Amino acid sequence: MSAIAGKPTRIVYKARNDVLAMNAAKFGQWTKDDDRIYDQKDRFAIRVKREKRRFWLKINNVHIGDEGLYSFRINDTVVGQWQLQVKGNCKVFILK
Repeated sequence: MSAIAGKPTRIVYKARNDVLAMNAAKFGQWTKDDDRIYDQKDRFAIRVKREKRRFWLKINNVHIGDEGLYSFRINDTVVGQWQLQVKGNCKVFILK
């Protein structure tokens, strides 16, 4: 998946069934390149909609350092993975 530098992006894991959704709500965690990601108001937001079996990670302001392999894990078992690539947000000005 790709994201644009300077913009927010969201990665969503959707549980296949209610049992996975219950376990994900209790034991689920997000990682980037095998390092755990914690909910940080200014950087990352981790949200759960258990009734819809959706768990997402929002990166509030994407930058090039956010590129990497993101995983959603339940009890340390990877149940979803996404490779994030960041594209530049360049503006070109022509001066006359």
